[in-house]
Amino acid sequence: MKKNLFITFTTLLVLGLAYILIEYIVFNSDYKALHKWRDMQLINDHKRVCQSIPAFSSYATKSDYFGLPSGAYFVKSKCYYDLAYKSKDPHFCQKVWKRYSLLLGSSHISQVRCLERVQEAKLREKKALIQAEIRENISKRAIQLSDISVFRAGENHWRVRAHVSDGSPGQYRMKIDNISSIQIPQNGGRISLKSHEFNIWDQKMHLNGHEGDVIDITISRKQLERDHTQNPLDIYSIVATLELLTPSGGYTGAKSYKNFNIKTIDDSVF
Repeated sequence: MKKNLFITFTTLLVLGLAYILIEYIVFNSDYKALHKWRDMQLINDHKRVCQSIPAFSSYATKSDYFGLPSGAYFVKSKCYYDLAYKSKDPHFCQKVWKRYSLLLGSSHISQVRCLERVQEAKLREKKALIQAEIRENISKRAIQLSDISVFRAGENHWRVRAHVSDGSPGQYRMKIDNISSIQIPQNGGRISLKSHEFNIWDQKMHLNGHEGDVIDITISRKQLERDHTQNPLDIYSIVATLELLTPSGGYTGAKSYKNFNIKTIDDSVF
């Protein structure tokens, strides 16, 4: 009787130690070596990796508390779990199995959660497509810059009048940038180019979308020569940009441009 109890106890002890050893190996597994699909973009490459993973290969997740394990999962299941989400194909969830562990805790990776994530991905994609379609439709009707006229407004100021077309009313951003490249004489008769690329004026505004509306902007000589280097030719190349914004203030990518020059040596503007 005692002998049988000793054998039973010894057997359970050996099995328990073996289980602990297995769990320890799982906990110390090489993450990158087991998760080769993480950086793969193509579905077929991802699928081939999943197929090649041994069925019972496991990995333990680590908690925020001293790096201790918080759960374990089958690597093959995790691979198909991610593949289902990436491809939005619920059929891959059939290959996902939940791993249970006495020491490390149960995994959150399961068929149920896999199907939920696929549905979430589909809804997110649908929402993104709807928003993209809305932005595209609005962008097609965005207000455009139709013409630029410039007048002197005192000795060292110029008034820029940006004429706009009709279009979708909303929030817009108007920018004026100096993009001049000037020639500067050097010793020995050589010429060097100095690029003037900086913003002069930048403002967000609401436009009603009526054809013939005008945006008035005043530019000073100090703004044109912000780096304190005068253009010997007294001609500055300017670009005006009008961009439609989203209701939250983001950028839609719907832009229109107009290039013009300001000649400061006399009253002429062209």
